[in-house]
Amino acid sequence: MHKSSLYLPDDLKADLARLSSRSGRSEADLIRTAISSLVASEHAGETKTTQAVIPFRSPCCVLVGVGPGDPALVCDLARRTLSEADRVVVAAPDQRAVGRAELVVRTAAPGTKVTRVPFAFGGDEAARAESLGDIVDALVAGTDVGELVVLAVLGDPTQWAPFARLHSALTERRPQLEVAVVPGVSAYQAVAAGARMALGGGGGSLVVVHDRDQLDRALADPAATVAVAKGSVAGAELKAVADLHGRHGLVGEMADLSGRGLIPVDALDDGPLAFLSTILFPSTTPDSP
Repeated sequence: MHKSSLYLPDDLKADLARLSSRSGRSEADLIRTAISSLVASEHAGETKTTQAVIPFRSPCCVLVGVGPGDPALVCDLARRTLSEADRVVVAAPDQRAVGRAELVVRTAAPGTKVTRVPFAFGGDEAARAESLGDIVDALVAGTDVGELVVLAVLGDPTQWAPFARLHSALTERRPQLEVAVVPGVSAYQAVAAGARMALGGGGGSLVVVHDRDQLDRALADPAATVAVAKGSVAGAELKAVADLHGRHGLVGEMADLSGRGLIPVDALDDGPLAFLSTILFPSTTPDSP
């Protein structure tokens, strides 16, 4: 009996003996190789775990993009940041309503402590400014007691309309506070992916607009791919401006941006679009060679 295989079960000893005979290597050498491989694998796992630690340290405010509404599109860093945050702030229609961003957060990072802040999504400018102040209050309340606080935003934080004002308000209130951003997939990127549609290219531009007047100006440039973020225009109005410029577009609703539920603009009903719909008009200029 070989000392190297003394503590192995009989069937494994037999397999080891056959492998030794075929390979011309001693059983001891094969065992050393197996142990070295196991240790190296374990070390690699430890290294991977170490690398997975989020790069943010309390107190800190992190704006995290949670994508267009599908938890599968939330990036790994966003998931880990949501999971490790002391609290996650989300904007909601009111205190009793679970918004889309919160649904994504609770699916992507179960068990996360969520702070819901009512936000005047459809209100006037004064109401939205007051809502933004409430969000800043919630974020600062956490960081002031040493917490890692996250604001979860649909899409990408830097493309959220109040982003610049929010960042300015945070840095004015707490000049020493670290404010970081984890990017997210925007709704118009999801629509483009579902439709296999190029965003820009051929010397053209990508223009993101938010209302009817901006859309009218943007569609006048045939080289521009135009996205309407969170479009609130009625179907009849959207079809009219598209016809005026000879453009064909697609509409993706929040519930389905995969490509299966995309609706051609010219096939829309005349009534209002669903809340948080995204409209995308491809460029009509051929790509440059």
